[in-house]
Amino acid sequence: MDAQVTQVAVRADDRPLTWPKEADIICLFATVEGYFSYRNPVDGSWLVLNLCHQINQWLKIYEESKHQIDLEFHHLLIRVNAAIGKFQIQNRSSKMETEL
Repeated sequence: MDAQVTQVAVRADDRPLTWPKEADIICLFATVEGYFSYRNPVDGSWLVLNLCHQINQWLKIYEESKHQIDLEFHHLLIRVNAAIGKFQIQNRSSKMETEL
């Protein structure tokens, strides 16, 4: 009986990650290993802020379309990733202009 599937990616200590074959899992990380994620003490992290924003935007579109437009959750995560990347680029540009 094949009860587990082994993930292609491995941890730093080379132990493969496994989960039940029937599991529906999405793991979301605010940053990649070796880096820190930004978290504003008042507003929270960019990841959570953007995730909530994308969900709210999708809900507005979904309600306006009378429940005709559907979207997979992982597509929302792609939008979150793009929004965070765009935000980081804008912040770097602003910071560089300020430093000049």
